[in-house]
Amino acid sequence: MAAYASEATCSCGKKFPACPTCSDGWLVERAGRYSRFLGCVRYPKCSGKAKMPTDAASHGERSEGW
Repeated sequence: MAAYASEATCSCGKKFPACPTCSDGWLVERAGRYSRFLGCVRYPKCSGKAKMPTDAASHGERSEGW
C-alpha cells in the first residue's frame, strides 16, 4: 500500500487518502479509460487524483479499505 501524506475519514468511519488538491475530499478508486486510479469524491468540483498503488493496480485487485 502506498504511503500518503494524510488521511481523511468519511461519515461511515472508513479512512481514505486525503485529496492532494482540495481540503474537503478524499480519494476513492475509479475506473478510467486506460486504467484504474484514485479520484476525489468531490468530482466534478475537484479534479484531484493519484495513481493506484502499484501492487493493487498490477493485479487488478482492490487494496483493503481503499
